[in-house]
Amino acid sequence: MFLSKLKCSVIFLVILLLSIAVSGSEDFLPAQAEERMITDWLTVGPFSAGTREGYIDPLYEQGGQLNITPKKGMKHSSSMAEGGIIEWQETKADEKGKVDIAYKGVGWESLQKNQGWPALQNMSYGYTEFENKGWKRALILAEKASRFWLNGTPHLGGPYGHGFVHIPVVLKDGINRLLIKLSGYEALSFTFRILPVEGPVMLQVKDVTAPDVVYGQTINSWIGVPVINTTTKTLDVKLTLGGDERFCKITKMIEYLAPLSIQKVPIQLIGKRPLSKSEVEEDKVQIPIEVSTTGWKGESKIALITKARGMAYTTTFLLSLDNSVQCFSVLPPEDFDSTKSYGLILTVHGAGVRCEGQVNAYTKKDWAYVVAPTNRRRYGFDWQDWGRLNALNTLEEAVKRFDIDENRIYLTGHSMGGHGVWNIGLQHPDQFAAIAPSAGWNSFELYIPFFLRKDHTFASPKQRTIFERVRRANRSLVLMENALDLPIYVLQGSDDESVPPTHPRRAVKTLRRLGYEVKYNEVPGKGHWWREEGIPGTACVNHPELMKFLREKVRNPLPKHVVYKTMDLGLNNRAYWVSIERQNEVFSESMIEAQVTGVQSIGVNVANVNEFTLYLKKGLVELGKLEIVVNGTKITTELDEYGEVKIHRTLEGKFALGEVCRKDLKKTPDMYGPIKAAYFTPFVLIYGTKNENEMQKISLNLARIEAQQWWRRANGYVCIIPDTAVTEEIIRNYNLILFGGPEVNSVTNRINRDLPITLNGNRVKIGKHTFKGGGIAVKFLYPNPLNQQKFVVVNEGTDQGGLYLTGSINTLYAGAGIPDYLIYNRQTEISGDFLAAGFFDNNWSVSESQGYFAPVIK
Repeated sequence: MFLSKLKCSVIFLVILLLSIAVSGSEDFLPAQAEERMITDWLTVGPFSAGTREGYIDPLYEQGGQLNITPKKGMKHSSSMAEGGIIEWQETKADEKGKVDIAYKGVGWESLQKNQGWPALQNMSYGYTEFENKGWKRALILAEKASRFWLNGTPHLGGPYGHGFVHIPVVLKDGINRLLIKLSGYEALSFTFRILPVEGPVMLQVKDVTAPDVVYGQTINSWIGVPVINTTTKTLDVKLTLGGDERFCKITKMIEYLAPLSIQKVPIQLIGKRPLSKSEVEEDKVQIPIEVSTTGWKGESKIALITKARGMAYTTTFLLSLDNSVQCFSVLPPEDFDSTKSYGLILTVHGAGVRCEGQVNAYTKKDWAYVVAPTNRRRYGFDWQDWGRLNALNTLEEAVKRFDIDENRIYLTGHSMGGHGVWNIGLQHPDQFAAIAPSAGWNSFELYIPFFLRKDHTFASPKQRTIFERVRRANRSLVLMENALDLPIYVLQGSDDESVPPTHPRRAVKTLRRLGYEVKYNEVPGKGHWWREEGIPGTACVNHPELMKFLREKVRNPLPKHVVYKTMDLGLNNRAYWVSIERQNEVFSESMIEAQVTGVQSIGVNVANVNEFTLYLKKGLVELGKLEIVVNGTKITTELDEYGEVKIHRTLEGKFALGEVCRKDLKKTPDMYGPIKAAYFTPFVLIYGTKNENEMQKISLNLARIEAQQWWRRANGYVCIIPDTAVTEEIIRNYNLILFGGPEVNSVTNRINRDLPITLNGNRVKIGKHTFKGGGIAVKFLYPNPLNQQKFVVVNEGTDQGGLYLTGSINTLYAGAGIPDYLIYNRQTEISGDFLAAGFFDNNWSVSESQGYFAPVIK
């Protein structure tokens, strides 16, 4: 059964990079035998880059990132340099392979003084050519680089410099061309090395997600590690973990590891008995591991950190969203009493902080556990999207494991985590007794403004509005009404230069205007991350006044008056005892306010709401005759038992009991959009194999890059499969991410006639609009015609250039703002101007009012 292959639920943890000795080497290309550094480079920069504007190609004047062949002295336009011109310059790498971009005529201080630090954000490039003897398999380390192109094929780099992004590639015989792209602030640098390949399958040493072993406890947990296929063939791999006197032997299979791909796969670790400190060396316990494939076998050891009982520790769990292994850290209560229930402080970390570092900033509480989730990665998703979900998944897991009073759960965090507190707390106000953001910024648009993006200058205002509507759901200032029943404590240093006090001051002003409960503590003279004499732990997160505020709060799970506002029903549509099921206009601000006005009466006011539900329980109203007044319309019903009361808007604009039954497609909170929604539940990446040509190669490489993005940014696990391997079981259980149009991908071809956007040769049809020509890229989300309870995401192009271009825009990062569909060409890479962008309406149909369509010049 192929589904078992798809789950590939197998692998292991390592401290050393495990490689497998080669036998039968004639089956694979020869391997790079030793590390190699490139000394001579051409570099150019900086090009102005707007916030989160990675799809812009500033090299378009000389062929673009895909085709350019730089020469010394080649010139480009740049608004960041003196005279508006920059040119490629010769640059030498140092002895460790580090290359500092050579800049001339760039006044960094002047740029920041006039436009703020967003003006320092830029793109820069490095280029080199090197000779290679014979075709070889190799690994590439491109640190601080967002992307690189090897002989015209794009790959991901390691933008944060963590050292674990090793990308498998094939070096061709003769001259190899390499272009490296960097993004960041002010002067940039990168490190590039070609690393040796010692076997067809390698396990990444530096990127293990693993639990700590607690002395005196028998471990039963999960670990995950990236597995790299360094070959151009699909491999089946057998993994065996444990099998000594301390750990059970666990064997799993990875039965479909795509060529030149990376998967971070999970495997269970089960101990036979508790361990004692006398059994370990240097506070680590070694575990045997064996990996094998046909003709190959390797053995090694893995190491787990050990902790004494009662200390802070890190644990893991298997996340159902993508079957990935995620971790969180726990600080147990002081003087733990197994007969008591405790509160829980969920604390979300700042950018670059690990969960164990976050939890260690606190001191033990005798009244609560301290639990620190991960934002998927140290930077991750700004506690939006998948980071937000990971925080909530961690909370759910912690409540299962520990005896927690669910009315005493609190949310706090610092910096990026402070933003996360605003975002998670206001989207899910009914989950917490109180929240406490520290140094939390409000939104991207206020933290690092978007005004330098090309689309802010060139794109149609309507097109800009489309993207703004997606991003608006994560702007805390417009969600403040949701805190009606949620006490808030705000902590801030008055001299914070990273997150200026203007952020919390705006929020507090709004809360006070609403008359909500908020306590603001702006500490004089303190910066971003600060300690204070006499305060144990780290004062900016473990402040005693903040902790006292939290400890005194108890959640009321059934408040008589609730308010909930949202723009994106797919993120969340429910708080306390109300939910919004359907909007009048999708991705627009909707709000419901409900108040119990008597023992058998409720008043409801709604805006942009077509259907909603009241979840009535004992303690809110009494059984019997119930009167509900909605926007002035009186509804009377007999409440025989507690449960759901559904109300909808009639064609006349009034409200009535019941829900509207529809046979056609409809947007629901579970099937809503935008494109990123397909990655919120289990998904697979499917490349096309219909034709043995360049389009098939592009299709496979697009799937590889997306898998690498999911691993690199989301610490995620996903399988890449060919269209020929898609079974009915896969269709039933997974969202399908399709790479290639009907001429490339057989699954796309199978459903093409049932899709709202169709590709036929060089013509793209959407509604009454047709765009034709070469180089057009199409990207959209839609309910799978083969299973309308799951999504498909189609990535297709009118030709090779168009299909390639679908990879320039991805949705796997916070603040992407990508709607339900996009149609674009090279002009988008230049100015950010799309051919079409928008949302499908409530019936999943193309709507003129919900989309932007560029005029076609005839």
